[in-house]
Amino acid sequence: MATLAPVTATHAFDERRLADYLRACGLPEFAGGLTALQTASIAAALPISVILIFMAWGLLKSLSEDSSAVAAPDRAGEAAAPAGPG
Repeated sequence: MATLAPVTATHAFDERRLADYLRACGLPEFAGGLTALQTASIAAALPISVILIFMAWGLLKSLSEDSSAVAAPDRAGEAAAPAGPG
């Protein structure tokens, strides 16, 4: 059965090696990592929010045009007869 070797000075934790490994993997570093992640999130979300604003504007415009095509009810509360051949 194998036993684990005790941690000695040769196996000591090296923060520089860990930071290099995380940087190579594309993960943010310890210092400033959260700020960089927040900046990247905002930069990625900005174009999507502009697209969503235009989509909402188009939906509201379409709904207002569609509602004007519906016949308004007359004074008795009944819908007016649609205009057409007949």
